Amino acid sequence: LENNLYDELFLLFQSIEESIYCCNDDSTACCDTLERNFEFYNVTSDKHFPATTRMISSRCDHSVKRIPLNSRISLKDYLSPHYMPLQKILLSATLAQSSEILSRIQLFRPVMYKSENSDTVQQYNLNENITTNEIVFPKNLEEYFVECDLQVKPLIVCSLLKQFDCLQILCFTETRRHSHRLAILLQLMNFNGVAEISKDISLGQRRRTLTAFADGKIKIIICSHLLSRGISFPAVGLVICYDPPKNFQSYAHVAGRTARAGKSGKIITLFTTDEVDRCSKKDCYLTYFSRLQRYSIEEQYVEKLKQDYAAKLSILENRVKQDELDETKSNKKHCQAVRSRKTSK
Repeated sequence: LENNLYDELFLLFQSIEESIYCCNDDSTACCDTLERNFEFYNVTSDKHFPATTRMISSRCDHSVKRIPLNSRISLKDYLSPHYMPLQKILLSATLAQSSEILSRIQLFRPVMYKSENSDTVQQYNLNENITTNEIVFPKNLEEYFVECDLQVKPLIVCSLLKQFDCLQILCFTETRRHSHRLAILLQLMNFNGVAEISKDISLGQRRRTLTAFADGKIKIIICSHLLSRGISFPAVGLVICYDPPKNFQSYAHVAGRTARAGKSGKIITLFTTDEVDRCSKKDCYLTYFSRLQRYSIEEQYVEKLKQDYAAKLSILENRVKQDELDETKSNKKHCQAVRSRKTSK
């Protein structure tokens, strides 16, 4: 509707341009919302208001307001993008293609340009989906997968943290519950510099955690896949996918957290045996699996952690149950407080 209205207004102004220039210098063309036209009427003296050649009431965002005609610049120039007060240019390695997401940015007639390896730039329609062949990964990114049982996934993560203890690490899980359990387990197993980020943590604490991670004070962050979009930490050397991403684009977002700014990086995804069997089929929905090389965990790290890992699991279960009880009590108190406030009113 906005585009159609804009086109009609443009044609209308173009058709009456010469006739408007024939008017005296006090003439004014108004293209604005109905409310602002009434405001203009109230603040303008009667002797000037009748001189208005055209008054068009619209809700077009890109309207021309009180265009002076003595400047000798055509109305076509006023309507051109060159005279717009603001233009938005988005630079993104993985721009979302969803019309719902793009509508929140409030772009007017958006145009997408995609960079290629050559010097040419090709124009794309935003309604077109980006295919897997169009996603380019950096050459300094190493992509691996580890096959393991579901029960030993936390042990594999601990082994990887021991093996790459000199790197900053991001570990992505599928749910907040997985993130919380894994973060508690790593803390119980005496891994220093471990932090968790989720919606259950206050915004202020999340910001402090990200700042500490960027400064190198925290070495390991456990979070869900939602954090894989929009964050940038050039020093991240390893990304661990505790739960495999659901599709190729999600994997690209996660993999894009490392190997940034020309630095080398690794991404290791954990698969169960059943998931590996499904991915080996040609019609597997995880199209990125064919990119991954099998990674072998060094046994020395696994053997050192096995005994301590088994002992900490029972403590983990008790901690998680206690946290759930505390959360339930907190929610009940909050509900009671809300009810009491409503009753008092």
